[in-house]
Amino acid sequence: MHRKTRPTAKGLIVAVACAALVVGLVGLGFGLISRMNGSASDSVDEALAAIGDDPQAALEYLAPEEDGNVDEDGTWVPGQTTTDRWTMLTSRDWHKHAPGLDALTAVTGAASSFRNRAPSETDPDVPATADARATYACGRAMSYFGGEEFTKKDFTDTTKHNLAVVVANSPEEVAAAAAGKDEVSTGGEGPSLARWGVTPTDMSTMIFRFGDSQDAMTVANTGVGDYHHRRIEEAMSTDDPGQSNLGNEYGQLSRSSSYLTELSRMRYDEDMKADSRHAEDPSKASTHPVPNLLLAQAYGDAMNHGLLTDPSTLTTAKDHDWAVSDPDHPDAAPTVDIAGLTRGQADDMTAWKENSVTNKNDRRVLSNLDTSISTKWTSGRDAASDARTN
Repeated sequence: MHRKTRPTAKGLIVAVACAALVVGLVGLGFGLISRMNGSASDSVDEALAAIGDDPQAALEYLAPEEDGNVDEDGTWVPGQTTTDRWTMLTSRDWHKHAPGLDALTAVTGAASSFRNRAPSETDPDVPATADARATYACGRAMSYFGGEEFTKKDFTDTTKHNLAVVVANSPEEVAAAAAGKDEVSTGGEGPSLARWGVTPTDMSTMIFRFGDSQDAMTVANTGVGDYHHRRIEEAMSTDDPGQSNLGNEYGQLSRSSSYLTELSRMRYDEDMKADSRHAEDPSKASTHPVPNLLLAQAYGDAMNHGLLTDPSTLTTAKDHDWAVSDPDHPDAAPTVDIAGLTRGQADDMTAWKENSVTNKNDRRVLSNLDTSISTKWTSGRDAASDARTN
């Protein structure tokens, strides 16, 4: 069982993992890392560092293909070698091996790029077991780094970035946590982190711990945002797309965005309580989309998909720089570049909705989108409250 491929999520990992040779994989994966203790030996750190930029080697180390199988539910069932390796990794004293912790999270981030991928014409070299194995590795890592073994002080900037990549490649579970569900399930779309003990609290806590990093929050928001925008396009590509499709999907995007935003805000608040001299400006917390930008994206999608139909609405839109008109068809409805909207354009677009859209049907469409987004924004914020703030 495999979920649909996610090329954008795959692209995210490029910042962390570029192509590298898999020379010496057997030695790195099984020979050097055979001891079951957290000794002061550098072999573990060295082996992890050697494969942190190689997704295939990273996945083979964390979930060896020959040491397990995929069950009927699409879940990876690890063998004893894999189980022993994770016992070693999660019992090691990483306080004595700080560079090794950065390397371990880099390996996990690289392996996470195989989530939601299956062999295809455009991705032929992906093992059939890759999604299940990557989900297992991410699940073990999230329950570990979001658990009691660490605090926010243990995460370096590198660790924060690497774990944000794992989150970015696990957007379905982020959406589930933001929805306040009891478990971080994928809704039956494929192997789930919940199978490996990841709880909404683990997810929230791990994000909270890297929430003071603008870089990490940008990575996480990008991955989750891309996932929701793909869902929006799928929902609006049906034979009869409607306002309810668009409103529901933008509500879910709003909820996930609010969830991530709130966790970052909570982290900054905690830091400022501890010592305001060492906390960064909260305005630099992340590059999360603010409500006006979400509203403007929704308005733009409504226009792009033909939900706004009154000539006066479309005419007034053409007076603004966010509306793109076709010079060869001047009477056609304008379109909006959703991905390219600036915050200034978003502010202008919401003002246009309030002041220039007079048609009742078009105002109803836009107002219903407002309601969906604002309601879910509140629920996403509430879901963040279960994070351990340490």
